[in-house]
Amino acid sequence: MVTVMIVDDEENIRLTVGEFIKREGHVVYTAGDAREALALLAEKPEIDIIFSDIVMPRMTGVQMLEQIRVLAPEVLVIMMTGEPTVTTAAESLRQGAFDYLLKPASKANILQVLERAIRVKALQDDKRRLTVENKHYQDHLEQLVNDRTEELSANVQLLKTVMQGTTRALAVTVETRDPYTAGHQQRVAVLACAIARAMGTFTPDELLGLHVAGMLHDIGKIKVPAEILSNPGKLSAAEFAVIKDHAEAGYHILREVGFPWPVAAISQQHHERYNGSGYPYGLAGDAILPQAAIIAVADVVEAIASHRPYRAALGQSAAVEEIRGQQGILYHPDVARAFLALAETHPDVFAIEERTGE
Repeated sequence: MVTVMIVDDEENIRLTVGEFIKREGHVVYTAGDAREALALLAEKPEIDIIFSDIVMPRMTGVQMLEQIRVLAPEVLVIMMTGEPTVTTAAESLRQGAFDYLLKPASKANILQVLERAIRVKALQDDKRRLTVENKHYQDHLEQLVNDRTEELSANVQLLKTVMQGTTRALAVTVETRDPYTAGHQQRVAVLACAIARAMGTFTPDELLGLHVAGMLHDIGKIKVPAEILSNPGKLSAAEFAVIKDHAEAGYHILREVGFPWPVAAISQQHHERYNGSGYPYGLAGDAILPQAAIIAVADVVEAIASHRPYRAALGQSAAVEEIRGQQGILYHPDVARAFLALAETHPDVFAIEERTGE
């Protein structure tokens, strides 16, 4: 059970949406405008999820969202709009909305997005729990270093285990909104580490960092509407622009996490290309982090070899031809060469044993 607030200046919408959600066993509050909603949120800190109209008198839903991000950043806000434009939706998502619905929204769509929000709230709770546990282990380790240095190695491994659990929880956050690519980040992480080991230039610690980056490289897709992620047809230019925002969004999500590796920058650069034709910044050559260049190849190979909503899986052979044909053009020549060598000896590069360090 979660606590939900419905914010809309139309009473019939508040009542209808609220009734849908109450019948699912959840607690519902309503507010007739943004200011009333902010006051209610201050009184009811137990509110988990907000459904809000965008166009309202006195204060818009987007303006309200800006204040919620400061007052209650863990609350998930789902915007409801009668303006069916990607621009409106993209602005809401840039301001921190979890998702959006087009009005009039059906009961099925409302409950579907509510269910996704509930799953993400559960993951947030797990993340907070893991963060507390991680802090506990860090403090414990610091004491052990001072008093019993001989036990340091075992406790460092314990901390790595906790960190990897947190990483997996974050990765699952994306998969709850994009079921067509469930497991994608895991497969990319495994292949990226296999490529890096084949290159022979990365330390065990760097391999661990690369694995974490692979598991989280698409975390920014949490900002992309599920309707776009699972679209079986050709995306419009505006929709593709929303998709492209995920690299920058991932950077902003990860940059505050205290990773000992450049995980945020790797996520930001994994769609850059060797000849400068990628995004978001058109970086080229050695301006791209080596780990990002590896993730880029692993990401493309996984995408080509696997099923997508807009096409069937093309298989590893098609992926090999793509990397071979664009070696030194789109993809770093050293990375491409290492992948091609792996593909020659492994009929399924995603079945390579997962090892993140030695």
